Amino acid sequence: MKRLLCIFLAAVLCFSLASCSVKDDTSETTTAETAPTTTLPVPEIEQSTHSEEFRDENGRVVYTVDVIVPHLDEFENTVLMAQVNTLSNEIFKEACDKAELNIENASKFMDSRNSATPWSRRIDFEVSFLNGRFLSFIIKEYFSSDGTEGEPAYRSATFNVLDGSPCYLTDFAPDSNRDDIAGKIIDRLLCPSVSSYFYGGQPLSEEQKQLVHDSFFYENFYLTADGVGFYMSSYVFNPQHSGVYTCHYTWDELSGIMTLPE
Repeated sequence: MKRLLCIFLAAVLCFSLASCSVKDDTSETTTAETAPTTTLPVPEIEQSTHSEEFRDENGRVVYTVDVIVPHLDEFENTVLMAQVNTLSNEIFKEACDKAELNIENASKFMDSRNSATPWSRRIDFEVSFLNGRFLSFIIKEYFSSDGTEGEPAYRSATFNVLDGSPCYLTDFAPDSNRDDIAGKIIDRLLCPSVSSYFYGGQPLSEEQKQLVHDSFFYENFYLTADGVGFYMSSYVFNPQHSGVYTCHYTWDELSGIMTLPE
């Protein structure tokens, strides 16, 4: 009898140990499954279209605004969704505010030209980079006073998809470069590019280099599929050039200055 009781207790102990082992394995699996992710599914970028007409005191349409901006609907990250949609609303409002302020100017211009063509402002966008972690937009704004659109003005916005926060140029710089990232980008990359495009590859004078420095703004960048794009006014380098001058550099070319966070 005692022998049978010992065998029974030993069996119970082995079963208990096996149960503990299974529980530990399950716990480890659960922890691994709930580890923080570093990417999110690609959001579906929709378009939000807005149009508005502005009339002078005679009821004549003298200014039109047509805007196509990005829109996120039911995206997993509600912070990002709010950031993008708020930006889009601000873009449309700013375009309407410009039109409102120029109703009289547009009316007088049309009268002076005996024209029936109203001034117009048209805005559209491109998604320039999306890899499950960063989302970068280029907003292009076209203005016309006679029905002919010139080169667009640019603005850009980049967001971290994971937390919805806006991204700044210094977010892509190694810690040691954060204070001097603009200087490194300008001196090592932008000056040679401007020299090649505007001045036939001739070395820039100190005055021309200063123009590049004065034309660089931290917010004027966007991510591309393999690097970063920068833009600035073409007019400051050559009055015969209108619109925006853009230049792009790969992560390899930006090595030591900027890097894509892992």
